[in-house]
Formats: sequence, structure tokens, C-alpha cells
Amino acid sequence: MLTLSMNDAAVEMLGLADGAGLMPPEGLSDGLRELLARGITRQGEVISWGSGANGALDAPGNYQNLSVWESSHNSFHLEDYVPVDRLIVECVPQVSEDAQRVLLRQGFALAMGMRGLFAELDPPAPVRFLIAANDTCATFRFVQVREGEAVFGEDLDAFRTDRVLVVEYLPNRYQAVPKGLSIT
Repeated sequence: MLTLSMNDAAVEMLGLADGAGLMPPEGLSDGLRELLARGITRQGEVISWGSGANGALDAPGNYQNLSVWESSHNSFHLEDYVPVDRLIVECVPQVSEDAQRVLLRQGFALAMGMRGLFAELDPPAPVRFLIAANDTCATFRFVQVREGEAVFGEDLDAFRTDRVLVVEYLPNRYQAVPKGLSIT
């Protein structure tokens, strides 16, 4: 497992603000662009897509904690929004490695594009994105970063059949909106 953290100054100096080689060369898919346009909202103690989520004001409800609630309600399959070739073999979807690469890059681009949405909340919300792809699907989810509420676990290598990216955005209290990202 590789973990890399940088402050905004290092990101800018190294020219990584645009996601370097991780961004999809074709740009964000139309489906993800539409999802991004929905925005996000804070309802009570949780964040969700702009349309809000049923039960948000009663969260965590039957869920273990607020982060698990968010993980469940803010999760979707990337292949539903990104056009990739999929086969169905004996009633099971199959996603090629090339398609998984496209889906991981699209998920990363979406996470990078969402940073500004979380920076604009009052107060800004620290957020963790999990993007995972395997030979049957790819998922994207996000949760607020909360003390003592790790949803995804520490050992990403434990996801033996998945390729996993975790992206954290921790808003700089001195800078309201992140700089340097274009998702055209």
C-alpha cells in the first residue's frame, strides 16, 4: 500500500494540482459531470448529494455511526455513469482491466472536482473518497473525516480483488476554495 500526503504548497510546486497522470485524458464523463452538477448538501450532521437523502436528519438511524450512514447513502457504481464495455458471463458482469483503469481515473477526477463543493460548505467539510474497481464493478463513495470513525479500514491491501484509491480532502482553513483543477 502506498500512502502519500502533501500540503497545498508541495502539490502546487510539483505541478500535481491537476491530478497529473491520474486524470482521464478524455475528461470527466457526461454522466459524472451531471452528478457533480447536483452538488452536495449538509443535512444535520451528515453530507449527501445535493438532492438530499431520506433519513439524513435521523442519521445514523440503524447504522453503526454517521460515517457508515454516509458511506451507504453516498455510494454508487461508476460504470452506471461512465461508458465502458462490460460483458455478462453466466449472469455476472465482467469489467476488463482497461475498463477498470478508466473507471478509477474517472472516480479520481470526480473526487478532485468535488473538493470545491466541500470547501464551500459552512464550515468546510473534510472528506474521504473511496474509489474501488474489480472485475465485476467499480464503486465511488464519500464520507466526512471524523475522529474514531474509520469506515474503509487501514489496510487497503486487504481488498485482495479490488484496486483501491482513497483520496482525502482536508480543507485549509485559510483557503476557502482549492486551486488549480480543471475537469473539462
